[in-house]
Amino acid sequence: MLDPKLAEVNTVNSLGELEKLKVADINACDEKEDYGDFSIEYPYEITIKDSKGKIVMKEKTQGTLGTKNWNKKFYIKETESGSEFVAYSKYMSLLALITILRKRNGELPTRINLNELVGFEFDGVVIRREGYEPFIDWVGTFEANGIEVPTVEQLKGTTSTPKPEEKSVKKSAWN
Repeated sequence: MLDPKLAEVNTVNSLGELEKLKVADINACDEKEDYGDFSIEYPYEITIKDSKGKIVMKEKTQGTLGTKNWNKKFYIKETESGSEFVAYSKYMSLLALITILRKRNGELPTRINLNELVGFEFDGVVIRREGYEPFIDWVGTFEANGIEVPTVEQLKGTTSTPKPEEKSVKKSAWN
């Protein structure tokens, strides 16, 4: 048998670790960015903590609860070495949480009370680097919650070999 510390491996394609996260607070925010022809409003600020109670995210967010084109919420980012990866749009954490909630519960009612999201727990991928504040890898978090995200090829508009369908796994102590 493996040492228990060595036996746990990450199944999510991410540099972070999968953790249990919790929405700690949602507050009003009145920030707005003006771009001349249009402006973006940030009506909420969301705080998310890890299982030890440490803040892993506290940021303003747009009020969007849905999207016609899910892929438009992602973009391609390039590393210093030139490799590319998919990233999720900044300041869209409310949409991220609602998407996870929809995946878990199915359709939501036509109106919800955002205060009821406080206490909502979900599996999330947190990146922790020495000298930097921790942050949530939303792409890894979506994957960990069974939510499909676009590939680099899809975002570039090229065709790629689709991912093979995952076989269903019988429930066990770790499911």
